[in-house]
Amino acid sequence: MLRKFLPFLCFNRNRTKIDLERESVCAADDCDAPHLKSLTFDKSTSLLDVVLYVIKIDYLGFIYGNEATWVVKGKDNVPLAVLAQWRKPRFLVDPNLPFTQYIESKIYIEYLAHIDPDIVFERLQNMSETAKRSYLRPLFRDCLPY
Repeated sequence: MLRKFLPFLCFNRNRTKIDLERESVCAADDCDAPHLKSLTFDKSTSLLDVVLYVIKIDYLGFIYGNEATWVVKGKDNVPLAVLAQWRKPRFLVDPNLPFTQYIESKIYIEYLAHIDPDIVFERLQNMSETAKRSYLRPLFRDCLPY
C-alpha cells in the first residue's frame, strides 16, 4: 500500500520551497503577524512568475485610499523589485532568470508606506550595494507624504 504513495513522499529535486515574510501595514494588520507563508516552485520558474504569483494570491496588505509601496528582497537582503498597488512590478534585476539566482530560501517584503514607487525604484537603482541591503524606510524618510 505504501508503494502507491511513495512518489509523493519523496523529495522532488526539481522543486524548492521558499518562505515569504512581509511587514505589517498597520496596527490591525499586526494581529496576524508575523505574516509568513510557504510556497513551492519549480527551480526553473522565473523571478517574474514568482513575484506575479505573490501578487495574485493577495499576500500583500491592502491599503485603502492610497498606494502602498513594497520592496521585494532576496538573498543577502538585496532588493529585487518594487511593487505598488495598481501597478506592474518594476525589477532591479533580470526578472526572466530563474528565481533561484536571487532567492535561497526566503523572500522578505518590506513595506514603504505611501512613498512614490517611482522614487523608490530610481533611488534603489542609484544606491550603493551596501545601502540597498539595509532597512530601507529610514533612507526614504524625506519622501513620506505626511
